Amino acid sequence: MAQNRLRDCLNARVSAGVFSKEKADMLEALATDLEREYREQMAPELAGQAAAAEAVRIMREAAEANKRRTALQIMAQTRALDDAATHPDGVVAGGMALLVRDMRGKATFSNVEARKEVVLGQLFRRAEQGLNAFRSKAAGLVQNTAGMRNVVKELFGEATNDAEAKGFSKGFTDASDYAADRFIAAGGDLTKREDWRLPQVHDAQRIRKAGFEGWRDTIMPLLDDRTWSRLESMRQELIGERRTVEDAIATATKQRDELKAKAGASRQQFESVSGTATSAERRIRDLDRQLAEVNRELEAQRARAMEHQLNARERRLNEVERTAADADALLPDQQDAAAAARRGDAKAGRDRVRAGEADTAISRLESRRADLERQLDAQRVRRADAEEAVKGKSGHWQAYEEDLRRLEQTISDLEKNRRIIKDRITAEPGAINAAHREEVLRYIFDQMTSEVPASLKPGTMAASRHNARRFFEFKDADSWLAYNDKFGAGQGGLYDVLVGHMEGMARDIALTEILGPKHGATVRALQEAAYKAEGARDMGVLARLNPVRSVESAAAIGRTYDVLSGRLGAAQSELTAAIFGGIRNWMTASKLGSALVSAVPADSVMATWAAKANGVPAVKLLGSVLKQLNPASEADRAFALRMGIVSSAVMDSAIGSKRFADEIVGQGITGRMASFVVRAQGLSAWTNGMKNAFMLEMMGHVADNAGKPLGEVDAPLRKMLERYGFSATDWDVIRAAPQMEHEGARFFDPANVSDRQLGERLMEAIIEERAFAVLEPDARVRQLTTGGLQRGTFMGEMARSAMLFKSFSITMATTHLARAFIDANGSKVAQLAALSTMLTLAGAVSIQARQIITGKDPRRMDDPKFWGAAWMQGGGAGIFGDFFAAGLDRGQQGLPMTLAGPVFGLADQAARLAIPDYRKVLEGEPTKFGAEVARFVRYNLPGANLWYSRLVTDRAVMDTIQSMVDPDYRQSFRRMEDRARKDYGQRFWWRPGQAPDRAPDLEAALPR
Repeated sequence: MAQNRLRDCLNARVSAGVFSKEKADMLEALATDLEREYREQMAPELAGQAAAAEAVRIMREAAEANKRRTALQIMAQTRALDDAATHPDGVVAGGMALLVRDMRGKATFSNVEARKEVVLGQLFRRAEQGLNAFRSKAAGLVQNTAGMRNVVKELFGEATNDAEAKGFSKGFTDASDYAADRFIAAGGDLTKREDWRLPQVHDAQRIRKAGFEGWRDTIMPLLDDRTWSRLESMRQELIGERRTVEDAIATATKQRDELKAKAGASRQQFESVSGTATSAERRIRDLDRQLAEVNRELEAQRARAMEHQLNARERRLNEVERTAADADALLPDQQDAAAAARRGDAKAGRDRVRAGEADTAISRLESRRADLERQLDAQRVRRADAEEAVKGKSGHWQAYEEDLRRLEQTISDLEKNRRIIKDRITAEPGAINAAHREEVLRYIFDQMTSEVPASLKPGTMAASRHNARRFFEFKDADSWLAYNDKFGAGQGGLYDVLVGHMEGMARDIALTEILGPKHGATVRALQEAAYKAEGARDMGVLARLNPVRSVESAAAIGRTYDVLSGRLGAAQSELTAAIFGGIRNWMTASKLGSALVSAVPADSVMATWAAKANGVPAVKLLGSVLKQLNPASEADRAFALRMGIVSSAVMDSAIGSKRFADEIVGQGITGRMASFVVRAQGLSAWTNGMKNAFMLEMMGHVADNAGKPLGEVDAPLRKMLERYGFSATDWDVIRAAPQMEHEGARFFDPANVSDRQLGERLMEAIIEERAFAVLEPDARVRQLTTGGLQRGTFMGEMARSAMLFKSFSITMATTHLARAFIDANGSKVAQLAALSTMLTLAGAVSIQARQIITGKDPRRMDDPKFWGAAWMQGGGAGIFGDFFAAGLDRGQQGLPMTLAGPVFGLADQAARLAIPDYRKVLEGEPTKFGAEVARFVRYNLPGANLWYSRLVTDRAVMDTIQSMVDPDYRQSFRRMEDRARKDYGQRFWWRPGQAPDRAPDLEAALPR
């Protein structure tokens, strides 16, 4: 009865135009759901009334939430545009500074990347005990996967008598609640459910392989009835969503047509003013040519006039001389004298006529020249006006073209969605039944296995990214685990699910807080402003070739956002991404086993340099690093995590466990090999230790100065605070916060600051200063090394492969070099020179250490080539330093292959194996095939170059392999020694193919 009255009421509202049909259907479906639930608690009539009232309240709250999100978006977008516009170096630099650390060091506002790390630190500190207890250990070979199953059971409220699992369950729940509340407060589209426990991930590849029937038959018995009670609401939402998609297609199509017209008109205007500028340029060139001809003719006329004048003077002089010489002879003969006089007068008259003609021609040419110069001035003004118009128009049509491209993609994706939805969801409302369940599950299956980007898949609140992961409700922990084991993260991926959820929430919170709920729209607005600013600048050839544009431009803003939002990480083709990604992982596993040897000296220099710049003593920093690296100092590492310092140690996946029981070696085997090599050599522990130590010492330094007003704070720290925009009032709020104590030392804790934004902004500032201590590629660098192209595309994978191992050098350029050369002065250049000197010394240490661990004596240090290589090594381009002394790099490849990257170098080496010298084979001559095989294995075997075992591996394994496959292995070994002696003046202390007969000769490094 109540349901009928509600339907009649809704139909009346629809007829009156108060409600849309979609909204009425959603309200009725929600009331039906609620009534079914309330019937268990009250009389049917009362249940219907209560359900109707509650449905209206929920819909009203949803409408208010939409209004609130719109308001928050407007405020966030306005704030972002204002921040970008007020950046001292313009809106382009300001737009990039909203996304990543400002490489110019002038931004006083927050950015997405630093905010994400701060938020993630706040989530991790809430789950600190569980993260430390269940993270992978022993270089990723060990992880308590059985304990993680207990964590899932604890999250479902099932007691396991596992204290660590219970603690992790509570910590994760606290972190998830904090993240959800903060995301919603920022305007995020999320419906918080009290019965939500943990996210459910879905492996699209395994679901696709099982097919709809196999997936459906697995999941249906595992779902709780509450899922089915929500399906009717979802079905009605999808009915409305189908209409919404169709409306969106119509709207987008209309917008596309309008944009095409605007883009066409704007481009025509651009081409018109460009044509005017080109026409003016052609006219200027023509006038310049004519003026040049007039000037040449004028010079010729002047030369002729001068010649006539000289001739006349010469003749008069000759006449006078003849008259003086022959005066006596001429006197008697008056007639001859008169005739001579007449002849002289005639010649003089003729000369005067000729001179007059020349003067007239010169005057005419000068008048012509003046006229041409006036025309030239007019054409130059015309050209300048046209060029100014070109600058103003170029940004407009480029922005239109970019928007049009995005809109075309949106329409294409919406069309895919419409095809997916079509004929799947029936339009008749009513109680959920088996057919409806089938329809909805079919729809979900198609969504999970389609290639449509998640951000464009249909759905309102219930189908948003985070809400979608909260839809399914499983009966109990065993049901959740059963599904997860088959179609989710797998048995070995439970820890990654929880950590990945916190990382994803931190990313979305940062994007929403900085750029607004519709952060994509804010970025497009920033790009449009940046394009206009670029169009208004004089973008000549040199300006367009400026390498800074690759990391700071309107286009770079869009690419950086794609990196931060995760769009570039979503594979367009899983197969393509797996092939190229596997090769890159293989290269990492086979090339970076001794990276620690280079990292320790260089990182030590940069970290102490950055610490000194902020007033932290180098001795304290290095002491803190040693404590972080000490295996017995687990409490120090736990304290860093508890202070909100993000550590990759708790984010690394386990290497030794398979995700799924039916796998032979497990997915991502090459990725696990690469991760093992990085962690087994100690590089991961070293990097985490450096980051933790720098952050803790900076937080301790802040605490040490908390008793002073800003004017009395240590000068380096005060300058840092002022550079990031902190006022004396801000500092007073920060220093009033309670401090944390650990082993007798006090530390600044951002969570204790009464103004959360101030505390987090200071934490962001410390993180940004850390970028100069421990170089890690940020989103600005990653947009360059990926080419801004999506993973799984051919060009995107080629770009990633070509830029492999080059991000460190680019990061050096965007940190230390940018700080020195942007607004350069003598002090900055001097500081860079001092840092470069220290890094060169660090590079020298790295080179000599590498010589010893490869069985060679140290290189001579009185050789200028050595110091050139050391300078390159200190800047992160050590492999190119090999070319100072030799024509090949350390992998025995030339400069072109080194520039192309190790992936292409691998292809070159493989080609040598696949294409042997057939002529020598046919003629029975010996080939170098065996040597090529040995070299290929030596330089491409994962884990073979771990710094502490590579020499033994080389001599005991690699030399043995070469002696088996290379008939001329003795000559090959001799060539290795000869090359070392010729190129570097070195000898082997452990010769190839032999046992060591002496220790390294350290005196070989000294001048001779």
